[in-house]
Amino acid sequence: MRWVIFTSLVLLAACADRTAAPVVPAALNFGLNTPVFLGTTRALNEAGEFGIERSTSLRLIKATVSIPPNRELGSVSDGQDSPKPERDFAIAEMQQFDDKRQFSNSLRTEINKSASAEQEVTVFVHGFNNSFSDAAFRMAQLGHDLEIPGAHVSYAWPSRANPLGYEYDRDSALFARDGLADLLTTVRAAGQPDVIVV
Repeated sequence: MRWVIFTSLVLLAACADRTAAPVVPAALNFGLNTPVFLGTTRALNEAGEFGIERSTSLRLIKATVSIPPNRELGSVSDGQDSPKPERDFAIAEMQQFDDKRQFSNSLRTEINKSASAEQEVTVFVHGFNNSFSDAAFRMAQLGHDLEIPGAHVSYAWPSRANPLGYEYDRDSALFARDGLADLLTTVRAAGQPDVIVV
């Protein structure tokens, strides 16, 4: 009986589309809004969101992530394709940069908001079975809950965001190495010597 329940849960999880990353401007009115810079080698899908397909070019983004009020420390609730900002993390705004210089300048501005002793950049690289929004939300959650100083950056490589997608994710992780190196070089171009990779 346990095996049937376990198999059913895995199949249900495999059927759910966790890749939706809608922008919800109303989320600006809830909770705490925190900036997260992102680099991604995910391609845009038909909905105009960063899905699971691979892109050979690194896209650079600044997202405002809304962290919901009254949540348990360490928790991330994303609401998938229809987040409710009063209880879920949500992307409230998203700006794509046309070039690396714009990204570096915006990142430098964010770095300079911190006291000189706390001017550092934390780069979070997600693991297996994660979506684009997972990458943004987890960096926002870690930065807030652990009170990580400085600017926060996340690298969203093209994971399938599916528990049955391990082989695809393994190949995507290998594919995405150049994009990560490119992102780290771009982060360093903001003039920040202290870069912590998580």
